[in-house]
Amino acid sequence: MSTNYANKLHSLQARRTGGTGGARLLSKHMAMDSRVYADSVSTRDSLATESYQVRAGNKSATSFALGAMQEVEKRFTDAALAEADRVKRYLQGKLRSRLKAEFELQGSVPMNLHIEGISDVDLLCLRTDYRTYSPKGESAKAGKYGSWPAELEGVEPADWLLELRADAERHLVECYGESSVNTKSNKSIGLSGPSFSVKVDVVPAHWYHGVEYQRSKDESDKGVSIYVLNEHKTVTNYPFRYMREVKSVDDQSNGGIKSSIRLLKNLRADSDAKGDIRLLSSYDIAALVYHLDPQQLFLNEGSELRVMARLEQRLAALCHDEAALMKLRTPDDTRYIINAREKVAEIKIIIQELKGLNEMVAEENDASYARKSHFAQDAGEILTNTRIPLV
Repeated sequence: MSTNYANKLHSLQARRTGGTGGARLLSKHMAMDSRVYADSVSTRDSLATESYQVRAGNKSATSFALGAMQEVEKRFTDAALAEADRVKRYLQGKLRSRLKAEFELQGSVPMNLHIEGISDVDLLCLRTDYRTYSPKGESAKAGKYGSWPAELEGVEPADWLLELRADAERHLVECYGESSVNTKSNKSIGLSGPSFSVKVDVVPAHWYHGVEYQRSKDESDKGVSIYVLNEHKTVTNYPFRYMREVKSVDDQSNGGIKSSIRLLKNLRADSDAKGDIRLLSSYDIAALVYHLDPQQLFLNEGSELRVMARLEQRLAALCHDEAALMKLRTPDDTRYIINAREKVAEIKIIIQELKGLNEMVAEENDASYARKSHFAQDAGEILTNTRIPLV
């Protein structure tokens, strides 16, 4: 088997488990909640064989493909979320005396789109005694928000969030020490170091009621205004709408959409040309896959290779019409996905990575393709007709 994919498989395995760092994360989680694991956790346990390795046997490219699509093991995800919950509970107790705040998770970990066993967790710290709204919304026009409180006259949203950030920073430094708390980051307070098995980013923010939320009253339509330290301003996005929309198409595909997103993220991480992929983010990758037909990526039991073949075809078709590609918007409808033309070339690099993987997997699973026989099927046809049984 190609040394190239053997090396990439090794990189994938290390990324999914985190090595000794992964064992430390699991051990800490077990100590925090002894109900989670009945047995002790060691480095060897954290590197235990996963199902994708058993299913593929000694086929390196096939094993890489299955592992790249598979969720990070739940025990790692739960442990990472427990770290964020520890920070949340601490701040809840400390901020309650001065500022009213609530906490929500955003990003790849709660969506199960992360590809690393040790993944950063974003924890929104939302000031609840202050929120803004669009005057164009139906609730605002009906006067349902009432008059602006006199004590808030002349107070900018950024001022309100600077107060929240400063108070949170003070409590976090008191608890974890200056060396573990990064107060210089532009949009978050970064927590790392000896006290943390994964990095936790605390993001000061407040709620924003836009036109769509005022119409729908759907909590996932609420906007979040985040404080930007270096510019002393706020920027608004819609992380819960994004999560809702991606989940909706993933449900329609029986998990095929999220499997495809994880696959592309892993291909980018292990690409020989990853130095040329500088602008296309994980967010962009997920947004592009969101626009693919979920039925084309429908994941039946053992049919991951079929999804890979369809993913290559659909992405290639998407990039073929560049004018249409440039018009695609993110799932939360806040911006165009391709907001820099260089991203088009970067997408094509990842498609070539996927094409190379598909051809190698076809070679591993069909003797005629491996011999490059005149009668050999197309790689996509082989993958479509090849099922890898579950174990």
